[in-house]
Amino acid sequence: MNVTSPIQQVRNDVKKMLKQFDTNKNKTISFTELVSHLEKTDSKNAIDTANVMFMILDSDNDGMIDVSELATQSESFDDPRVQDRIKSETARLLKFFDKNQDGQVNREEALQAFSKSKNPEIQVDRLFATYDRDHNNIITIEEIRRGKFLETFGGK
Repeated sequence: MNVTSPIQQVRNDVKKMLKQFDTNKNKTISFTELVSHLEKTDSKNAIDTANVMFMILDSDNDGMIDVSELATQSESFDDPRVQDRIKSETARLLKFFDKNQDGQVNREEALQAFSKSKNPEIQVDRLFATYDRDHNNIITIEEIRRGKFLETFGGK
């Protein structure tokens, strides 16, 4: 059985995030790169999401997120303020997707939410691949909260 250590998991997440966001391959993520990526993934509030990520991750406030910040700041996700923000964003996401207000999201509701995006089926598949941990075609608020932070903002 191959068990990934927490340190190795952070390294893997940092590499994955850089690969997705760092379009000029300078090992940093600019605000513009982040917003651009979030807009491509049909983020409804790309600028707000980028602002939150920079507030959390850009510890030296130089307008860039670098490898060391990604690795060290990932520990800040245990901060109660960060957890509160994640909870409020989770509630907002659920409200957006949960059309019948039953506290969960099914594929039909997700397709409806992504109906104006370029490839709604692909967006729904990504959403469910990220959050539907028990593979029952229903996403609950608990599954959203357990989802990985980097996948939340970066997709798969």
